[in-house]
Order: sequence, then C-alpha cells, then structure tokens
Amino acid sequence: EDVSLDNVTSTLSGDSENHNFETSLRYGDISLDLGGSGRYAADQWSGELGLIRFSDGMQTEWRNLDKAQARFAKDSAALDICLEESQ
Repeated sequence: EDVSLDNVTSTLSGDSENHNFETSLRYGDISLDLGGSGRYAADQWSGELGLIRFSDGMQTEWRNLDKAQARFAKDSAALDICLEESQ
C-alpha cells in the first residue's frame, strides 16, 4: 500500500565530502524530524544524527539522547540510536 506524506521539507548544505541536513516529514498528526551531518566516500555514507524526534500525534514524543552514529552502504547498514520518551 502506498502512503502519501502531507509535507516534506529539507535543508541541505555542503558537498558529498562534508554536508549538513535537516528534514521534516508529516503525515496527519504523525511527525519525524531528522538533522545531522555526514560524508559520502568509497560507496558508503556515514554520519551523525544530532536530531531525531518522532511524535505519534497523540501525546507521546520520542527524542534521541545522544548523537546517533549511522552508516549506509549498498549491502549493509548500521544505526546506533537511543531514544527517550518525553511528554
């Protein structure tokens, strides 16, 4: 089943060797905000997510405790993340 998002916004700066991003996704009352920095080299993206915020549209919001380390390649992916619930 396809899902259409209500709103997507992104701010990007830098180049493949060093870049920053902020992205917001909205679907009804559900929202996801991501922000961080990264680099692409040797067919692999690696970076840090300094902002991870998820809201289920009710009264619960989840945020990252620390910067999350991420790595994505053609055949593998890794994400080290710890979220805490805030209200």
